[in-house]
Amino acid sequence: MEPTEPDVSSLNQSPRDFQAISAYLRAVAGYRRYLNFLRWMQDNDLEPTGFYKGDGVPRDLSGHPFEPLDWKGVSRL
Repeated sequence: MEPTEPDVSSLNQSPRDFQAISAYLRAVAGYRRYLNFLRWMQDNDLEPTGFYKGDGVPRDLSGHPFEPLDWKGVSRL
């Protein structure tokens, strides 16, 4: 069986072309995984548990960080 023209042209590609194609396919696969995750999140409405793990910085009600032990302007008796 004789190789066809497209088969012969693929033999002339450099390894760099294959690396670029491989990187592109990995990027597409990652994007599709992301879309599937978003679809899963929309389909499965998760109930809130009431638990929140913060970043460890104390904050006031407006969300601004503050130091609770910093008593500026307060004098101790």
